[in-house]
Amino acid sequence: MSGYSLLNNIAIKNIASPLIMENLVQNILHINGKGCDERWSTDLKGQQIAIPRTKLGDGAFRKIQSTLANGGGFNGLSAIDTESDIYYLDITFVYDHIETLAKIYNDKAGYDLLKSKTDNITKKITRGINALTFATQFITALNAEANSNADFVTRESGDTALSKLLDAQGVLNDGDDSIGIDMFPYENRQFFARTAFANELKKTNNVILNSNFGQQMLATGVLNPFTSEEASMTNYRTGYFGDVDGVPMMVVSSVIWGLAEKYIANANTSGVIQNGLITGSLSGIEAILCSGLGTLRGIDMSSALEVVPAQAGQGWVLQPLVSGGVACLGYKSNVLIVSSSFSNPATTSNVLTLLAPENRTFTTTTSVTKFTFAGADMTDAGDDTWTYTATAGTTSGAIAVVGLATGATAVGTGTVTVATGSNSFEVTVWAQDGQTSQTYTLEITVSES
Repeated sequence: MSGYSLLNNIAIKNIASPLIMENLVQNILHINGKGCDERWSTDLKGQQIAIPRTKLGDGAFRKIQSTLANGGGFNGLSAIDTESDIYYLDITFVYDHIETLAKIYNDKAGYDLLKSKTDNITKKITRGINALTFATQFITALNAEANSNADFVTRESGDTALSKLLDAQGVLNDGDDSIGIDMFPYENRQFFARTAFANELKKTNNVILNSNFGQQMLATGVLNPFTSEEASMTNYRTGYFGDVDGVPMMVVSSVIWGLAEKYIANANTSGVIQNGLITGSLSGIEAILCSGLGTLRGIDMSSALEVVPAQAGQGWVLQPLVSGGVACLGYKSNVLIVSSSFSNPATTSNVLTLLAPENRTFTTTTSVTKFTFAGADMTDAGDDTWTYTATAGTTSGAIAVVGLATGATAVGTGTVTVATGSNSFEVTVWAQDGQTSQTYTLEITVSES
């Protein structure tokens, strides 16, 4: 019966709660001017946002009356031509997944389901912007380290969280000459940490807790003794954790960290995408210190959401349209703090690149035959079962998944040995996105010759 449930065979009436559980997501984490340099576009027709930068160029002091060279009253060197760089920020990542809502559902839900869906779209866009920004920064730092253009700050056993943050600050203090920055200013920095790393900053050897300021920080929950409890509760929603060494720190949930992984893929040196990262590949990244001068972000919100009548009947079609993009300048503006066990998924031959979640394909093959065994094709027996018939003398061989690059082949592949007769075993194939898998049963029949 609708509206009732059974309790010991007695019909008990169900009452809908007037309060709806809200999907809580973290707000936009990278503050403009701190963790990134953000430009907003109002022209959806544009594919790029052009951001110019005038190069420093040559030019240095000289000493007049020098007996070596160029010691006259006028500088004898040629005039310095003014040169500029233009960074073209592609804003081609688009959130435009349409959602529908039948009016009858909204009427009978007992609450404003349309508003709830609208709010959820906004939250999904926010999540995506956070993940895309982190993914771009991770990719830049990881590829740079793989090519010896930058270094990680590695946290060894016994290292305090605060000591590693200070080491990362030192990297930004050294600047990046490739983009004309002698030192990344403190006022343009922002620090992002996983929960465990952030919590350790409150512990002994990081801050002095047996003091009036330490007790105030414990009461408010943020690393700032002058923050009121009311302000602290408001800041928890954004993840703000207080200022550490003059830099605002944000706690980033594992949800956002994991979502950033889904925006990253492996590619060869020609830029051809091979497969996505396996879940957990970046779990060894504990924190990242960013300079807003090194990360550009553009977002087009000119047509954020339209709600139109549904054609199939009474109801609505929600049509979001938000585009954006993120790019990093130089190699040294984003400093990763990693655990001692972290293994960089990027190498000189495996380049990390961006791949949006809804651009991923779950196709595991490029041909009809999914597997090869000992150089011969296996045939599709249906129900995710593939068979191969061999004769005696061909009792071992290598199984491979057709169409998948190295690193994306089936789990447990390689040389296997089978006995005469029928042999059956399972192979798990990871899809190109690196996040999902499918299990196939391989039947191998070996007969006497």
